[in-house]
Amino acid sequence: MHVTYAQSICSNGETVMYLTSAEQVWCIPHVYQGDNGGQPVNNYPVYYGPSNASLYWSLAGISSNQPILELVPSQTGSAGAMFWSGYYNGSNVTIMLVGTYTTGTIGSVADGFEIYLFIKPSGWSTINPASNYSIPYATNDNSYSVQGEVIFPYAMPNAKYIVVQWDPWWSYGSGLTPQGDWNVWIGVGNGNSTPGITDVIDGVGSGAFEPNPGDLIRVTVIYNPYNNTVSGYAEDLNTGQIASFSYSLNGNFTPPSPGQYTFGIAGNTGGSYANWGLINVTTGGLLYSSNYAQQIQWSTQLIEIALAVVIVIIVIVIALLRRRKS
Repeated sequence: MHVTYAQSICSNGETVMYLTSAEQVWCIPHVYQGDNGGQPVNNYPVYYGPSNASLYWSLAGISSNQPILELVPSQTGSAGAMFWSGYYNGSNVTIMLVGTYTTGTIGSVADGFEIYLFIKPSGWSTINPASNYSIPYATNDNSYSVQGEVIFPYAMPNAKYIVVQWDPWWSYGSGLTPQGDWNVWIGVGNGNSTPGITDVIDGVGSGAFEPNPGDLIRVTVIYNPYNNTVSGYAEDLNTGQIASFSYSLNGNFTPPSPGQYTFGIAGNTGGSYANWGLINVTTGGLLYSSNYAQQIQWSTQLIEIALAVVIVIIVIVIALLRRRKS
């Protein structure tokens, strides 16, 4: 995989990954995990660069060399996830992805994207290459009638994390009448054992759409600690159709303290499927090692400047007092 680091992109402190035909940028260290029917696999997620991205796009009859990170192939009962670490400062957190698919179940693709917030890993680390494709996890494939194969990583004992799923199959394939296309779970860490999984709400929200192959889909999830609410917004950037939701987590989740956590994005399938892929990932409300170190450097410089100003003032005051005495 060819990776370049564009300072102008990474220095904004928000970009996790940014893929164009000219630049392939990963700003944050990350690891992957694939799953097929509850068994770990290491052949996806897989990156398609400019030289072979046409293999992905041609499945939709599209001529393009736009790089793509294929999270999961177009097959039943599978999932693929990307995880990274960030420092949470206690304010709102936003995670936004731009993704797509190019082939899947005709007329009813499934099961969309998941976004993970506030994982405290147990038995793995997002900054340790040894964790790549070696993340201990469980799957949750039957708690809802609509969800597909969902990865739940192991976490520290009693540490809770949020998983939000946008799944267009709710409205266009399930035959049910949901309020919307969103599911929410709380994972409960159990150390190096299967995490507990709390089903919070399913089939919620307003609006719905099923994207066409090759449509760009922007999915945004926001956690607000001030009212303990999670909300989501999905938009088909080609058609302008939207699906959204907002839900209070009171009684299920306590706002986390500032600190280092793991975050992630996954694509998954069930009986129906699609080859969900990522183009861009950005965040808000998180600090990463690079820009956090830069902020510390700036703070140190400001302290040094302030001390220099104080010393100058003291020297001037002493000089004025001596002049008065003379």
